[in-house]
Formats: sequence, structure tokens, C-alpha cells
Amino acid sequence: MKRNYCQIFAIMLICMGTLHAKTIREFTFDGTDFEPQGLQFVKYGDQTSQIMDTEGAVVNGRKRKPRVIVNTTERSWGYFICDVPAKDIPAGGKIRLTAWLTTNKPELSLVRMSEGVRFGGLCPRLVGNHANVPYVRHAVSIEYTRHDDNAFMSLAVGLDYYSPNTWLIVDRILFEHLADGEESIVKDDSYPYESLKLPMDIIAQNTSDVQKRMLSNAEAYLQRLKDNKLDDAAAQFQKLLDDWHGVCEGRLPLAELPSIGERISKAFIVCQMKPDMTLFDPDTILPPGNTEKWQAVAARNARDHAILLIANQFSLPLSFQIRTDGETADAIIIKRLHWVSRSPDCPVETQRDDIVEVSSQSLAGFEVVFSAKDLKPGTYNGKIIIAPLDNSYPVTEIPYEFQIIGWRMPNDLPVWTFTFDYGIARDPRMLQFLHERRVNTFHVTLHKLDDFSQLLDIFRNVEAAGLKASSRFFVEVWFVRDAGGWTKPEFTPWLKQLVEHFQQHGYDYDAWTLHIYDETLCDEFHQSAKAIRDIDPKVKIYSDMMPHDLAEMEKFTSLVDYWCPHMLTQVSQREAYAEKTAALRKTGLPFHVYNCDSSPTFPLKTYRIEPWMVWLDGDQGIMFWTANACQVRPPLGQPNYGMSYRLNGQLLSSRRWDMWAAGFEDYLLLCQANTIDAAQTRHLAEKVFASVNEPDFPQIVADVRRALYAIIDGEK
Repeated sequence: MKRNYCQIFAIMLICMGTLHAKTIREFTFDGTDFEPQGLQFVKYGDQTSQIMDTEGAVVNGRKRKPRVIVNTTERSWGYFICDVPAKDIPAGGKIRLTAWLTTNKPELSLVRMSEGVRFGGLCPRLVGNHANVPYVRHAVSIEYTRHDDNAFMSLAVGLDYYSPNTWLIVDRILFEHLADGEESIVKDDSYPYESLKLPMDIIAQNTSDVQKRMLSNAEAYLQRLKDNKLDDAAAQFQKLLDDWHGVCEGRLPLAELPSIGERISKAFIVCQMKPDMTLFDPDTILPPGNTEKWQAVAARNARDHAILLIANQFSLPLSFQIRTDGETADAIIIKRLHWVSRSPDCPVETQRDDIVEVSSQSLAGFEVVFSAKDLKPGTYNGKIIIAPLDNSYPVTEIPYEFQIIGWRMPNDLPVWTFTFDYGIARDPRMLQFLHERRVNTFHVTLHKLDDFSQLLDIFRNVEAAGLKASSRFFVEVWFVRDAGGWTKPEFTPWLKQLVEHFQQHGYDYDAWTLHIYDETLCDEFHQSAKAIRDIDPKVKIYSDMMPHDLAEMEKFTSLVDYWCPHMLTQVSQREAYAEKTAALRKTGLPFHVYNCDSSPTFPLKTYRIEPWMVWLDGDQGIMFWTANACQVRPPLGQPNYGMSYRLNGQLLSSRRWDMWAAGFEDYLLLCQANTIDAAQTRHLAEKVFASVNEPDFPQIVADVRRALYAIIDGEK
């Protein structure tokens, strides 16, 4: 068979080297590209699209002046268009259109070809592609096999509609024909510039709304950093702003703009994890940065806590969702802290799809609870995701590592823990609420001589919950006081009935106590205590009052079975009360400590330090007044006491209570670590107690807690 000479020639060329496509049109934007029959700029929509010149660059001795298409509204769209006659395009093979683009919005920057119809009208045969890298020059190509060799081709490169604040640099357009075996010359492109100096208003005016807000708010945020003495953060933020202007003024490569913009966005939406005792108020200014991996650690049946702070420095509110991801995502609880009396004290659990908001130039706080319940020992990794609803804002991810050690923390403390709950354990749900927070002493408030129903209901609930062996009871009887005291004979049979109820349910005298007078050692208390001793000398009597002097202490020593002074006498007034405290301890009676500073505005450290102090002093009880619910909107000038909140019929523990409960777990850590290294454990506990008034107290608590876990986990 006679071989086709054209095929032979093609084979010879292939053997000699690669066959290149034929260039049909090429526009290099040197200032002479626009001709009557050549490349044209066509506006559509509201006709507001513009083209602008750059200062250009010299390439291989020739001046290049890339053009910039700018769209300012949603209804504008503009394209460089060239209609190529059919006679200029070889038949067969494929055609290929390539444009070299740099843009801030790749998805809206398009390269298109239309067969037989000029682009912009109804184009039955249309192919296209879009840019895919922001701010970096790159080639975008499309290939097409023609249906009609007699039809012209319309080439288009530009910005589509719905692209406000978008700019597109076009520096080269190449239209080629590829016969069989031919390759595009695109790979031979050697346009050497890395950046171009654009007119400054292209970037300043045609940026996203987010970037505009950043620039308009930047000076105010910078000043707030300086006013709060955050000098290092102010210097870093100033550097970001300088870099931004450096790109706009051509001193830095355009390709650096995305990373600079993202860093500035993250400076305006600051997300940081902090130790759980961290103090903050609505006026707190966070320095930018710090999304380092968070380290959490807990024993089995224990928890770890952290605080997540999110600051919005923009002039508009920020709506977002917070989600957890990773192996222990379901074991992490996030609670929004709501402001009560300008204190972040009311935690409300957020659900996965909840939308939360931070107002302009404001701060929001969240409790992050890492719960080890039902998890096996090991190290788990994941991340906390803060995702703004406006997708022009960056998503922030904070990685975490959650270590669960093999030791199981006991359910119960070896000391009395009590909140003056006023009988809420009568409700099984409230009993569970208290138990989950490691309360083991339940308050009983009796109101009538012939009514023991509250006591019996609490007995029933405690036994049904399997808590009988670890529970204690605090019986407060106000109606006796109101009737004139315990010396009246009608209270003798009542007290005997009370004792009988406890005995019938299997509780001895050490499992309960009578609280007959509150914060007083008056004569009526003295006479009533003597009357109780005469009725039944085994009944235990409780005093929550520090004696005024040693003589008063001696007067009550034989009548009081539990001493429980206010914790301020053991912390801030420790030295002043040292002599009386020592005398009380020498009596050998159980020593408890309580606090009644239960307002949202009281110092948070008060709640966390109480269990540490009780462990150091070897005391037997940790009390707090009161489990009552605070008001979320207290009347001006009126006290707002309570350790919980009631919202939508649900009782929620305050942040103060959560930190008090965390202190109970600290206590159990101390107990276990003490069995392994007593000297080091005491040293660590003393370090925490000594730092209670120091600004780095939150970090010291967190560090010591990890050190205690290290002691425990080191016991193999």
C-alpha cells in the first residue's frame, strides 16, 4: 500500500522533536493590543466595568503593560473579546485558548470560547474555565473540538456578573490550533514578573467587605492594643498593616496579599484558649494570635476545663458556630458564658448547630469541658472549630490533645461537701444535679412539728440513686428558732422522732447534724444546745461561727460538734485568726470551712481555692451558701446571691460553682498523689495556695494540676 507522504512527514518531525501548535492569535498587552478588528473590551449589565493600566514591566527588553478589569457592582460584567474568522482557523484537530491571569476572586474570573455566536448573547456552543489560584499569576486553558469548520470562534476573557469588588489582571492571551500530535506552546511561557505595582485604589477600593472593615477599623484596634499596654501585639499588628500597604504600593509581591489579609482577619477575630480560672470582663482586649494546640488531661471519671475567648474587633456583629471534631468530639461540652452584673458567670450549653453572636468590638467567653467519662485511657486528638456564618471571614481551628490516664478518680470525696441547697434533693433530678457536682451532704429544711415528708423523700431518692453509703445530711430547723428556742417542752418529742427517722433508715448520728442557729453564738444558741444535749446527747450540733474569743470558745466546746468558720478567716484573714483557729483545732472536733460570698461579682479564685485549703489544713468539710438561683437581671442596688441559675425551667450551675466542683477534683488528685509522693504533693498544693492573689494564679493552678497527674500517672 502506498504510504501517505503527509503521514511520513509528520512521523519524521516527531522523530526530530515535539510538534508545536499553530498560533492563531496572541495578545501580549504591550499597549498596542486594541485594534478595530482585534481585541476589544466589552461591557455588559450596568456598563460600570472598567479597564485600567498597570505601570507594567520590562520583559526581555520589551515593555509589557497588563490590563486590569475592575468590577464594582453585582450588575456589571466585562470581557476582553476577539472574534476570529473561520478562514484563520485550520480545519480538524482542536483549538485551545489560554489566558494568563491574576485575580482576587478566581471563581469569577473566566476564560471562554463560543462557536458561531459572539460571546455575550445566546451561545449554544460554549466552553469555559475559571481561574483557580487567588493573587498568583497562572495560566487558565480550555480546549474545544469544532462542530463547524466554517463558523467563527468568539474568544472571551474577563469577569462574570455578581462579582463586585473584583479585579482581574490579564497579561497574555494565546489562541492556538492543535493538529494530531501537536502540543501547546503554553509550557514555554517565560513571562518573568512575580508581581506588578497596581494602582493603589484597585486594591483599596476593590477588596472584600471584610477587608474594607479591617482597614477602616485597624487604627482603632491598634490604639486599643496600645492603651492596654499590649506593646508586642501592637507592634506585630502594625507590621501586618505595613505589609498590606507594602503590597498596595508595589514594595511587596502581590502574591503575599492573601496571607497578609488572612492574618489581619485572624487578628480581628481573635480565638484563644485559656486556663479555666482566667479572669476577663467585657472590656478585655485580646492580643492577636495564639491558636496553639491545647493540652487537656483527666483521669477516668473526671473532667478538665478550659476557657475559650472569642473577640470581634470589627464594627459589625459576628455570627458563628462552634463545633468539635476528632475522636472525643462527643465528650467535649461547650457552654456560652453570659454576662450577669458584667461578670461572665452564667454558662448555657451550646448545641452543634447553634448560632452564637459577638457584638461589635466585644468579647465572648465559653467554658470548654473535656469529659473523660466512658472513655478508655489514651491520648486523643481533635480540634475546636470556630466557623463564621459569613464565609468571607476565615475559619479558625484550635487543635487539642486530650490525655486520659488509667487511674479512675473516685466518685466520692472523703469530706463533707455541702451547698445549703434547701431541700432540692427532694427532686430526683436535683439530687442527680448535686451528685454530678460531687456534693455529698444534702440539706433538709423542716418547717412543722408534724411534717417530716421532705426528709423522707430525700431518704428515698438517696437510696434509689445508690448513694446511701456516701451521703450525709444537714438538718436546718427555722421554725424552732421562730418559736423561741429548743428549751420549750413541745420540741422534745419532735427531736426524738427526728432521731428515730434517721435510725429507721440506717443512718447513725455521724451521718447528720443539726444546724440550729446561723452565724451566731448567742445565749439563745447556748441554752438551746444544752436542751438538745439533755434530750439526746448523741445528736450532733453545727456552728458556722468563729468564736469571738477563747472564752466564748470554751463556753461552747461541750455543746458544738462541728466548727465551721467562714473561709475568709482562713485565707485573707489567716494571720489575724491564727490563734483562734489553732484553739478550735485543738478541741479535736471536725473542722469545716464555708463561704457565703455567692454573688456573680465575687472573685472567682474564692471558689477554686477552698478545696485546696481544706486539703492542706486537713479539714473535714467544704461548704458554700447557697445553691439558690441567682437572678440573671438583678434589681439595681439589691444583692444577688446564689450559685446557680434557673433558665427555661432548668437549673444550671454558675461558672463559680463549676470552678468549685473542679476544685473537688483537685482535692481528689491531691489525695491520690499524696499516697505516691507526699512531700512533692504538699509542695505543689502550697504553691497554689500561696499564689491565690497573684495575676498568674490561673496558669499556676493549671500547671500544678498537670504536675499532680504526672505523679499519679507515673505510678506503674
